[in-house]
Amino acid sequence: LHAVRSRASAVLELIRDDDRPDQFEAEHPRDIAPLSAEIARLDEEIRLLDLAANPEDAGAMRARLAGLRARSWAAQNREALLAEIDRLRLVEAYRLAIASCDTRAITHQNNELTQRYMTAALQEDVVRELSGLNADRVRVTLAWRGQRAVALHHFELRDATDPTARVDDVVSEGEFGALALAAFLAEVRQQAGHSTIVLDDPVSSLDHRFRSRVAARLAEEAIHRPVIVFTHDLVFLHELEGAADRCEAALQTRHLQVGGAGVGIPVDGPPWRGMSVEDRTRELRHRLAGVRALHADGDPLIREAATRDWYGLLREAWERVVEDILFGGAILRYRHDVQTRRLVDKRIWVIEEADIRGIDRGMTRSSAWLRGHDQPQAVNEPVPTPDEMGGDLAALERWVQDLNARRRADGRPGAPGQTQ
Repeated sequence: LHAVRSRASAVLELIRDDDRPDQFEAEHPRDIAPLSAEIARLDEEIRLLDLAANPEDAGAMRARLAGLRARSWAAQNREALLAEIDRLRLVEAYRLAIASCDTRAITHQNNELTQRYMTAALQEDVVRELSGLNADRVRVTLAWRGQRAVALHHFELRDATDPTARVDDVVSEGEFGALALAAFLAEVRQQAGHSTIVLDDPVSSLDHRFRSRVAARLAEEAIHRPVIVFTHDLVFLHELEGAADRCEAALQTRHLQVGGAGVGIPVDGPPWRGMSVEDRTRELRHRLAGVRALHADGDPLIREAATRDWYGLLREAWERVVEDILFGGAILRYRHDVQTRRLVDKRIWVIEEADIRGIDRGMTRSSAWLRGHDQPQAVNEPVPTPDEMGGDLAALERWVQDLNARRRADGRPGAPGQTQ
């Protein structure tokens, strides 16, 4: 506008003077370029506004603008984007690898084979074992589920009024232990081999209804495979010994002692409380050698204490004679049943008055010297010598030998099919 006004003033002067018309254009050129540029800008703005008035064109413009902005952001974050692309490619490779290891098809096939060939047989063995252990009073059934191609079996209550009730909520601790043992033995039946099985106190929570059944079942299994049983229950040990004897299974007993070399020292044979009369007489003779060494060269107080302890064990041996020899094992302490058939097997009728008096003499002699029986001051007798101790032990051995000899010589029949 300023340029136009300047040119208009020059035109007016030229009209008045009429001097230099030829030089006017040279001195006052028409500069329309800015106007042309503005006109062009306005024309472009008009065009864009016309486009913006059309929703479709406006959307395309906005999309193009967003694309341009995105390309600008991508250019600024190029390295981070490339790293993320590599990470996503690795994740996808992992996904494809994991998908190729999907075990669902294997699990399905395994479940089908398990149901067809294993579960039914295992169920039969479980029922058999529960009946054998006297645990079939608990109404349970064997259920299973597949997980990662592995079949997992468990017990469920059968015919329960509460569908949410679990076995361990209903049964006692002893019954639960019997169920677990039955399941284990059923699995053992399924194995083709004869590998060793090891049980740690299998009757620790079981009552007498299960003890003898468990002992009989383990003795039966010991015919086919080695069976190792750890127990501190001497009553169960006696049950095992009787069961092994009835089914003619080999039995080897060892016990653990605490000694100078440490704890858990294995020693052949049962502990003293679990020993038979024969084992006890053998142990007494072994200990007598130690007492003899103390009498030869030892402290008098220690010698007397060892002698009194020895007589305490001799008295316990006489007590075991009453159970094992006199009554032939028909009545045993802590055993729940009385095996009257043993009275016939052991020919109880051969017992004489002299046998009873012999036991009384042995018990009286042992009781006089065992620890806890104080001798009167006026007596002041020295403790028996090793020779006297040996004589007292020999009296017990002669008593046993004499009664057994008379039983073998008796002609009257004992148990059917048994020889004397």
